[in-house]
Amino acid sequence: MLVYTIAYIYVVAKKKDIITQIKEQVSDKLNGEVQIANISLSFLASFPSISVKLEQISIRDTLYNQHKHPFFEAERIYASISAINLIKRNNPLNGIRVENGQLYIYTDTSGYTNSYLLSPKSTPGKVKKPSTAKTEIQSIKLINVRLVLDDRRKKKLYDFAVNTFNCKINNSDSTVALKTSNNILIHNFAFNTALGSYVHETLLQADFSVVLNKSRKQLSFEDIEVNLKGHPYTLSGTFSFTQAPTFALKVSTKDVNYEEAKTLLTPKIQTSLSLVKIEKPVNEVFADISGPLNGGNPLVNIRWKVEDNSIVSPFASFTECSLDGSFTNELIVGLPRKDPNSRLQFHNFTGNFAGLKVVSENIYIDNLVYPTISADIKTDFDLTQLNDILGTTTLDLHKGRGSVDLTYTGPLQHNSNRNTSINGKISFSDGTIMYHPHGLPMTNVSGNILFKKTDVYVTDFRGNVQGNKLVMNGSGKNLLALMNTSPGKILLDWNIYSPSLNLNTLTSLLKQRTMGAKKTATKSKLGSTAQNIDEIVNQANFRLNVKADQLTFKKFTATNVKASIGLINENWILNTVSLQHAGGSMAISGNLTAKNSKYYGSNIKVNMQNVDVNKVMDAFNDFGQNGITHKNLRGKLTSTVDIRMDIDRDLQGTPQDINGYVDFSLKNGALLHYAPLEKIQQVAFKKRNFSEIYFAELKDRLDIKNKEINLNRMEIQSTVLTLYVEGVYSLTGPNTDIGIQIPLSNLKNRDDFKLENKGADSKGGASIYVRGRPGADGNVQFKLDLFKKFRKKG
Repeated sequence: MLVYTIAYIYVVAKKKDIITQIKEQVSDKLNGEVQIANISLSFLASFPSISVKLEQISIRDTLYNQHKHPFFEAERIYASISAINLIKRNNPLNGIRVENGQLYIYTDTSGYTNSYLLSPKSTPGKVKKPSTAKTEIQSIKLINVRLVLDDRRKKKLYDFAVNTFNCKINNSDSTVALKTSNNILIHNFAFNTALGSYVHETLLQADFSVVLNKSRKQLSFEDIEVNLKGHPYTLSGTFSFTQAPTFALKVSTKDVNYEEAKTLLTPKIQTSLSLVKIEKPVNEVFADISGPLNGGNPLVNIRWKVEDNSIVSPFASFTECSLDGSFTNELIVGLPRKDPNSRLQFHNFTGNFAGLKVVSENIYIDNLVYPTISADIKTDFDLTQLNDILGTTTLDLHKGRGSVDLTYTGPLQHNSNRNTSINGKISFSDGTIMYHPHGLPMTNVSGNILFKKTDVYVTDFRGNVQGNKLVMNGSGKNLLALMNTSPGKILLDWNIYSPSLNLNTLTSLLKQRTMGAKKTATKSKLGSTAQNIDEIVNQANFRLNVKADQLTFKKFTATNVKASIGLINENWILNTVSLQHAGGSMAISGNLTAKNSKYYGSNIKVNMQNVDVNKVMDAFNDFGQNGITHKNLRGKLTSTVDIRMDIDRDLQGTPQDINGYVDFSLKNGALLHYAPLEKIQQVAFKKRNFSEIYFAELKDRLDIKNKEINLNRMEIQSTVLTLYVEGVYSLTGPNTDIGIQIPLSNLKNRDDFKLENKGADSKGGASIYVRGRPGADGNVQFKLDLFKKFRKKG
């Protein structure tokens, strides 16, 4: 009290000198305009120290009238003075308290800055005397003070509203230790204002210590506890104030709300992290931010750990999720630290996706402007679980097991301009699938789907379709790229093998595609995947290669069947079909063109080699005619058929509008019990066997048009007669008109007759002519044609 009393008396006595000294020192040290409204002494503000109270202080640079940003202003400043130092004639200032003020360091776009006010004022010609006095400021206190560094040239903005700041200073030769208590609202902490601010509008509350190393010009702190927006964080960092100033900051916390934690980062990074939403608090977060203080974007690395959480992303949503995650804005060192060079990554991922347990070792999301995801995915599941996930209208999965082992690379958000690449395998077994467009169920399904970049391969796909055991393999080139852009351009190569193929049960494949009983789809949990699957099924084109040991359709049977078939929309192209039938072979080509929901228009070419004619005619229902049927004919048939006709889609009705031709050769032929010829025996040659007639080679061309078969002149050398036959056979009856020339040479004994053709153009010599036309009962009746009316008609 004695010392204080003496100091008090001394200060009162020297008040004018002290105030004058402060004004002179401020004016001498600053290059700007200094204004102080009032200076007085206060004995209570910093008791037991004595304070000099400055009121309405402002410091302005020379260009203030242009930019209107005062360098410094405050309502009150208290300069705490040590009475002992004052008596000892040492520098008495040991503490500063600022109330209701602002420090605004400003740099405009041209590079002009008011920070020159921080440099000591120099007067030309004036010799600066060295000072032996040592300033020992032991405390700084700020109350309601705004601190702003606004560098518009380098696009940096640091803006802090200091509610309270108490700092105790311990100054040694090598370091300055600062023990602080803080309540600060951070308005902006922007290293690049174009990218936004970190910890924007964030309240910081903390008591911590920092150390300034004088020789290194480095401020550092270790494991200090701060409270940001009401949540505790641990910080360590260094700020180097060298010629190229830098900083490094490490932040960690636990059990933090993901959405709240994002708000501590820049809007750009927030947008990037918003690709993922995390429902529960994140278990652990570590952030490492470093970079230059005088310009450029900092390097940001963030790591976090999630356990038993729920995560939502544009790609998929998961529950019961655990992972280790991280973010960096410098994926490739040296490239700009911006969104295109940023990466989100997740390791040791496990989660539940719509009931599927999904595992992934690594997931990467790159280029956060156009996000691309790379991920390995593994899961095992019941096939029925895919119904709700896919939501497709074309397929229903009723039973079976499946597994996925894939790596995926592609756009995170659906983007038709960017390719998708998948590698790996999907396997399934013991499945039952309903294929709705044609109403076909497939049972005992197993197989593999292999993915190689944008190509898809199906291997060892087995199943039973309507009693037909099928083994299939297939591929789709560039399928993953086309499925988003041009599903109608997809071409699938598909190989099918069956030991026994029954076409009677598969005629629905020829029917018009329909969604069948399943009219609507559930919402797909994989975005547009359901629509893509439906479009592939409905629009993709197929190149089919079919092999079957045996094939049956109605009465037709064949073996060693091989077919190359194209399916374009609903049009079938029979490139080559070969098979063994009736002791010979057949080759078929042509097309079926969809005309409407009921009919195909067809153009079919058939080449038959050495087949049993009666079996062929029986199998094909005597080709829709009843003139000569399979019951009458025997022999080995070689034929070329080129027919255009309408066929109903279920192959049940008789073909319509038949046009074309048939070239045939029948060897070792026989005509058995053919009534029209048996009637000849009633008139002549009664001793010859017209019920069992054998022929030399029969060959001719049949032209078919408008349901009429035009029989060109055909030579028949048989065991009973030599005949020449020509005319028209009408499938509908009325226009049938057949002429038969019977040479009189037939009167000769034929016991030693050699079955040998002379040629259809042979005149035949003197002959009897018979004409066959429909009778009243509709059947063909043959009568003598004495006046050759048939030939005259021609």
